[in-house]
Amino acid sequence: MALDYDEFIAKLEVEDKELDKTEMKISEIPFQTEEMKTLEEFWENFIAKRLPDTKVAIAWHKLLMNYVDEDKVKNPVFLLRYGAQEGRRGLLTQTTKNYSFVYADNEPAACHYKLIMRGCVPTLEALTETYQKRNFPPTAYQNKVKDNFEKNFRSVPNIEIPQAYLYGCKLAHIFDVGKNYYSDSRYVKEFKTIVDENFNFGRENDWKEVTDESTGEKYYLRQNFSIDDNVRKWIVAEFLRFVHPFNYFLVPNKDCVISTLLKKDIGEEPLLLNFVSKKIREYYSADKENDGEKCYTEFLEKILLIPDIPTGEMTIDLEYKSSPQIKGLKKTKTPSQKTNLEQNEKAPKALAKIEKWSKVDSNISKVIRAFFAVEENGFASYSAMEKFCIEKFEMSAKSFKNKCSQLMCEKDTSDDGKVFDKNGDDVTVWKPIKEKLYKHFQ
Repeated sequence: MALDYDEFIAKLEVEDKELDKTEMKISEIPFQTEEMKTLEEFWENFIAKRLPDTKVAIAWHKLLMNYVDEDKVKNPVFLLRYGAQEGRRGLLTQTTKNYSFVYADNEPAACHYKLIMRGCVPTLEALTETYQKRNFPPTAYQNKVKDNFEKNFRSVPNIEIPQAYLYGCKLAHIFDVGKNYYSDSRYVKEFKTIVDENFNFGRENDWKEVTDESTGEKYYLRQNFSIDDNVRKWIVAEFLRFVHPFNYFLVPNKDCVISTLLKKDIGEEPLLLNFVSKKIREYYSADKENDGEKCYTEFLEKILLIPDIPTGEMTIDLEYKSSPQIKGLKKTKTPSQKTNLEQNEKAPKALAKIEKWSKVDSNISKVIRAFFAVEENGFASYSAMEKFCIEKFEMSAKSFKNKCSQLMCEKDTSDDGKVFDKNGDDVTVWKPIKEKLYKHFQ
């Protein structure tokens, strides 16, 4: 029987290591030393023993298919395994297209795995309410996050959830969550491309304090984020690859493995992943009673896999030209080429770095964000910028001054390049980079 919201939350909050060992089928810790000569032996003796019951996994498949159906769930929240390096784990964004997303590390997948291994299947209403009320952990570190921006603005979790310990194992994803997507004849090598094209990481003041009407609890939210209609399918595909039980299995973590042929981190070994993808499909498809084969095929269609045989219409964005290294050819410069080369050599150093700065929380990014936070009519006060960095970003005065000395250099001579002009206490953006800086930071 499917669990209602209160029953499901109670299961989320359970921490019982003995229960884990029995219901998650994890044997004595540490593992007994075992030698396995072939992929088949490894599958039979380790992986297959730690897979979910097909009936439970298929029930979760049907649950997730309903959850991502726009006609069945209004305002879903999608967990995306992304943003850890940029300090965005747990920050919630509400889009203008009636769905929200939150960046996460691998913790939600491990949490889903433990629930599924324990046989827990919520109702669609319970799962929706759990996500919408921010009751799923976005990170294994919970309240131990060191980054001040991420810690202060994290919107989830709402409850105390034990970390999903896997006891010497790691959860391996069969189809890479961050790579190799395909839809409408377009191949996307990295999910980062979709992020860069459609939704940025934002600045601290993009997240505003709001109040949960049902509980009265205050949390931070980036609201009314404009996004194109066609982005949803990519987000859904990433979400399903991330949390769907058909897409992961347990392996010993890299500190427990010795192999002369496979990678040290065998959970990322292509040979193993290709082999397991076939075995996993056979495993779930064999459940005829619960339409296992139909469900697995539906799963593959939703996660936007690359087709086995690409069509001629697949976009590859290829450009090529004659190589000057071919024997008999000499590299020459036309007058226009020479002019372009000279212009590139003199291009401001910061131009090539601005987009990257806008996606991270480095000290350079913080100084730039401080400028836009206190700026009026193109002018900012140096002392106000310093105060903002110290109070909001917890930068030391020394770090602020050191970084400003590079960004406000007389000429474009520092390693990072000139960004600002400073005249007394007045700071303005250096004109040659002004358009691009405003585009990415304002």
